[in-house]
Amino acid sequence: MRLKLIQHIMPLVAMLLLTVFVIVERVGITRNNIELTKVYDFEKTERIGFTDSVEGEKDTVILVDSSVKINSNYEKDINRVLHDFKVNYDIFDVANGNLPDNINDYNKAILAFSNLKVFNGESMKALLEWVRLGGNLMSMASFEPENNFSICYDKFGIISYGSQNSIVNTLTVKDNYMIGGSETYKIDNSSILCLELSLAKEARVIIESDKGIPILWENNYGDGTFVCINMNVYGKGYRGIFGTAYSLLGDYMVYPVINGSSFYIDDYPLPILEENNQYITKDYGVNVETFYTDIWLKDVFSWEQEYGIIHTGFLVENYDRYMTAPFNVTADTKMFKYLGNTFLNRGNELGWHGFNHMPLCLKGFDYQGLYDSYELWESKEDMAGAVKAMYDFGKELFPKQDFAVYVPPSNVISKEGREVLAENVPGLKAIAASYWEGNCVYEQEFEVGDYGLINTPRITSGCNLASDDYMSAFSELNYHFVQTHFTHPDDALDPDRGALEGWESLDNQFRRYLDYLKAAAPDIRNLCGSDMAEAVKRFDNLSVKTYREGSNIHISLGGFCDEAYLLIRLNDDKLAGNDDFDINNSKEEVINGGSMKAVARNLYLIHAEKPELIIER
Repeated sequence: MRLKLIQHIMPLVAMLLLTVFVIVERVGITRNNIELTKVYDFEKTERIGFTDSVEGEKDTVILVDSSVKINSNYEKDINRVLHDFKVNYDIFDVANGNLPDNINDYNKAILAFSNLKVFNGESMKALLEWVRLGGNLMSMASFEPENNFSICYDKFGIISYGSQNSIVNTLTVKDNYMIGGSETYKIDNSSILCLELSLAKEARVIIESDKGIPILWENNYGDGTFVCINMNVYGKGYRGIFGTAYSLLGDYMVYPVINGSSFYIDDYPLPILEENNQYITKDYGVNVETFYTDIWLKDVFSWEQEYGIIHTGFLVENYDRYMTAPFNVTADTKMFKYLGNTFLNRGNELGWHGFNHMPLCLKGFDYQGLYDSYELWESKEDMAGAVKAMYDFGKELFPKQDFAVYVPPSNVISKEGREVLAENVPGLKAIAASYWEGNCVYEQEFEVGDYGLINTPRITSGCNLASDDYMSAFSELNYHFVQTHFTHPDDALDPDRGALEGWESLDNQFRRYLDYLKAAAPDIRNLCGSDMAEAVKRFDNLSVKTYREGSNIHISLGGFCDEAYLLIRLNDDKLAGNDDFDINNSKEEVINGGSMKAVARNLYLIHAEKPELIIER
């Protein structure tokens, strides 16, 4: 009798357990409950503080030619590169044809223009003699054939040159001298040109074009060095090349970096309607909600598991046009909780995207006809009410989240909006907008911005990355040693972002980018958005002073908190193992006060654990 009773009860128990499991899964309590492992503690950072700054020797002069308007673009780029490298430098305008009288006070000089005809004959001879006696000269753009160039081109390592320019279709790094050097980078811009030329065998080529034309090289001349960029390009997407060129000047170069990779998902969690989408229905035969919960989210978590990345999602409550109080909660919170908790339980993080999807811009802000669906706020009080409602909504759903990072809708936010955020959102540390200039967008650099909010711009976006995205990623790995990327849940629904190709194709394309990043920078740190903010804060505060004592290199760091990251380029090839460089088998080198490991040929990532470091050689 008891056996029969058990036989009848067991199926009921099994069904009950299955029901409980499904309910538990739907509220986001998974069997693999993973806590977010934070690298940095905000409160600890404030408590420790930063050491006093240090000032390095002023050994660099930027030579500019104000007589040609386009040259201001080169000047702008190299100014920012040296600012981020924490280099102390002077600027001298050579438009009158003369060199600075104190040129011998400098060890490094940069030509932020392309035409040497600006120099008079005596100045040209003096500049070449300065290099021969030990100076280091960097040229930022393709030389223009003219008289001064024709009488000294061989000093740059050039043995012949043509009378016309060639389109640069691709860039290939030679011998792994740069991070990500195993890839060929396509240039989708037919206006980027280089001078057709060939070099002496003694010159060392760092980058060449698809036609084998040298794009970046160095050549010894007497006791000095020429470093030349043979490409008429400027802009943020190429700063990594400018920085690499500068790092080749002299015996060594040390500069601070961020060392971080962050992946953002805008509009997540989001209100999902049980509606159909033609692209999803065609490929999967399900509605949008089922696609997100059963297909898209599964693939996102697969990226995390296979590549070790951490996601930061950005909560948006609704897509309505509530622009005045009261800002009441109207959303069904069940799906928010499910999506958010499932996301958080895998060790991810949430930030803010908005009470609604309206940029924080007051009446009078010009959207330039780009965002017809966006409205403008009547007052700062209305904006403040909306962000307070945003805060209350998020903290009620996910009370343990810090919500330290804000992403502006469409990367658009006004100065007044930033002020409202700083004054009304407790715990907010950073704004992650756009790295790139554009109509209306909040263009950022990696730095501490106004109102004390840290700028952590996003560099690339989407799942179907274009050639320019890979070029930008390559540049930033070599410049800030940073990677920031964002996607949207609705990438698969929007034909402008790849929906016509289908989600399976988008997933595969994005995995190619993740494979590229893993191969290019296997040692880069995977950071959530708030840790990226803290990493940028440390980078921005840092100052660097170096000097040699015998063969040893001493590094002093100002603005030091608890740790710092730097890259050092060693140009005299004296560290063991460099001839057989392999990024996957590179060994760590000994440094007092921290550690260092090769990330490219002659290029090492330093983890500073103390403000004073010594590389013994």
